[in-house]
Amino acid sequence: METLGEPTDLTQLVDLARDIRRSTPAITLSHGKLTRLINLARDRSPDARADMVDAIGAFVVDRADTASVAEMSLASDVLQRLMRDVETTVRRKLAERLAPEPKAPPALIRLLANDEAEVARPVLAASEALQDEDLLEVVRHKTMQHRLAISLRRNISEHVSSSLIEAGEPDVDVSLSENKGARLSRGSLETLVERARTEPRLGDPLVHRADLDPALATRLYGWASASVRRYIVANFDVDPVLLDAAIRDSIGKASAEQRLLHETAQPSETLGREIDAAFADDPHVLIKLLRAGEVGLFEASFARITGLPPTIARRAIYEPGGRAMAVACRATGIEKPIFAAIFLLARRGRPGDKTVDPMELPAALTFFDSVDNATAKRTVDHLRIAAAQRRVN
Repeated sequence: METLGEPTDLTQLVDLARDIRRSTPAITLSHGKLTRLINLARDRSPDARADMVDAIGAFVVDRADTASVAEMSLASDVLQRLMRDVETTVRRKLAERLAPEPKAPPALIRLLANDEAEVARPVLAASEALQDEDLLEVVRHKTMQHRLAISLRRNISEHVSSSLIEAGEPDVDVSLSENKGARLSRGSLETLVERARTEPRLGDPLVHRADLDPALATRLYGWASASVRRYIVANFDVDPVLLDAAIRDSIGKASAEQRLLHETAQPSETLGREIDAAFADDPHVLIKLLRAGEVGLFEASFARITGLPPTIARRAIYEPGGRAMAVACRATGIEKPIFAAIFLLARRGRPGDKTVDPMELPAALTFFDSVDNATAKRTVDHLRIAAAQRRVN
């Protein structure tokens, strides 16, 4: 690590002390304090460096309103040089001291903001000396912990919020959504509402934002938790028909995929029809097929029992969060224990990632309980009719 040369330290500190004594008689340094600073400048040990940072940092804070430009510039320059030689805890202490000071030296604040996350956090979260361009530089080039600290600021511009959202980090998205002082553009809100489909933590903070309009609240309704949906109904002027459409959208997007792999789906559909009718219409068969590893037959049987077109049924089975499967099961009268079993088994048999998030099942069961049968049936009936009309046309 680069160290400061003794003459430079000593000269700058003596000049600083003399300037302070000449221009600010109310806070003049006693001979003892001046001697201490000079001795610290000569001492290159870690403890001495830490004491110097503390002493000059205190001057910057105490003199923020009355110090001359030359004094503040000199103090900032000395601190920036000293920063190279002090440990993390000392730099963090300086950051905590300077973060609430709007007139803290900008160059020094920028240096702290680009330090490791533990040091940078206080100034990123609170310093008014940082401008948007400073924050954007940190967002683009530093870590998620740096971005998380920025998301806590009292005021955040749309430009900075948009850059934070572009990073695609769930913890940052949630923190930003919870921050009432963060200004979000319509595009940013749309992105967060869409991400709420797979990140349940976003629903509650988004629905309590003053800038969430009824159209976006309606879209959010389709995949929100029961409590968020109740809040939307009670606090937003939305058409109940549109709310039903929002639920349909959570599984209805798959309706545009009717052409998806038709030739590979057909053999499973044929085999599904060949299963004895009395056995095939029993929801318990779904569990038995999955346990036997007959994923294709399970998909075909699920489509048959729920009455959904095969491609939509398959999308409902594997959609993250399990809400579409819950709606289909509710509409068909499949009971909660069976739903829970096929939910878990289907995830272990799905293509690609077979891991099961331990929080996914409780969230799916909560949604299952919140869906009323009438709404679920209307949703599934709509999808059946739409699919039939497409076949005719």
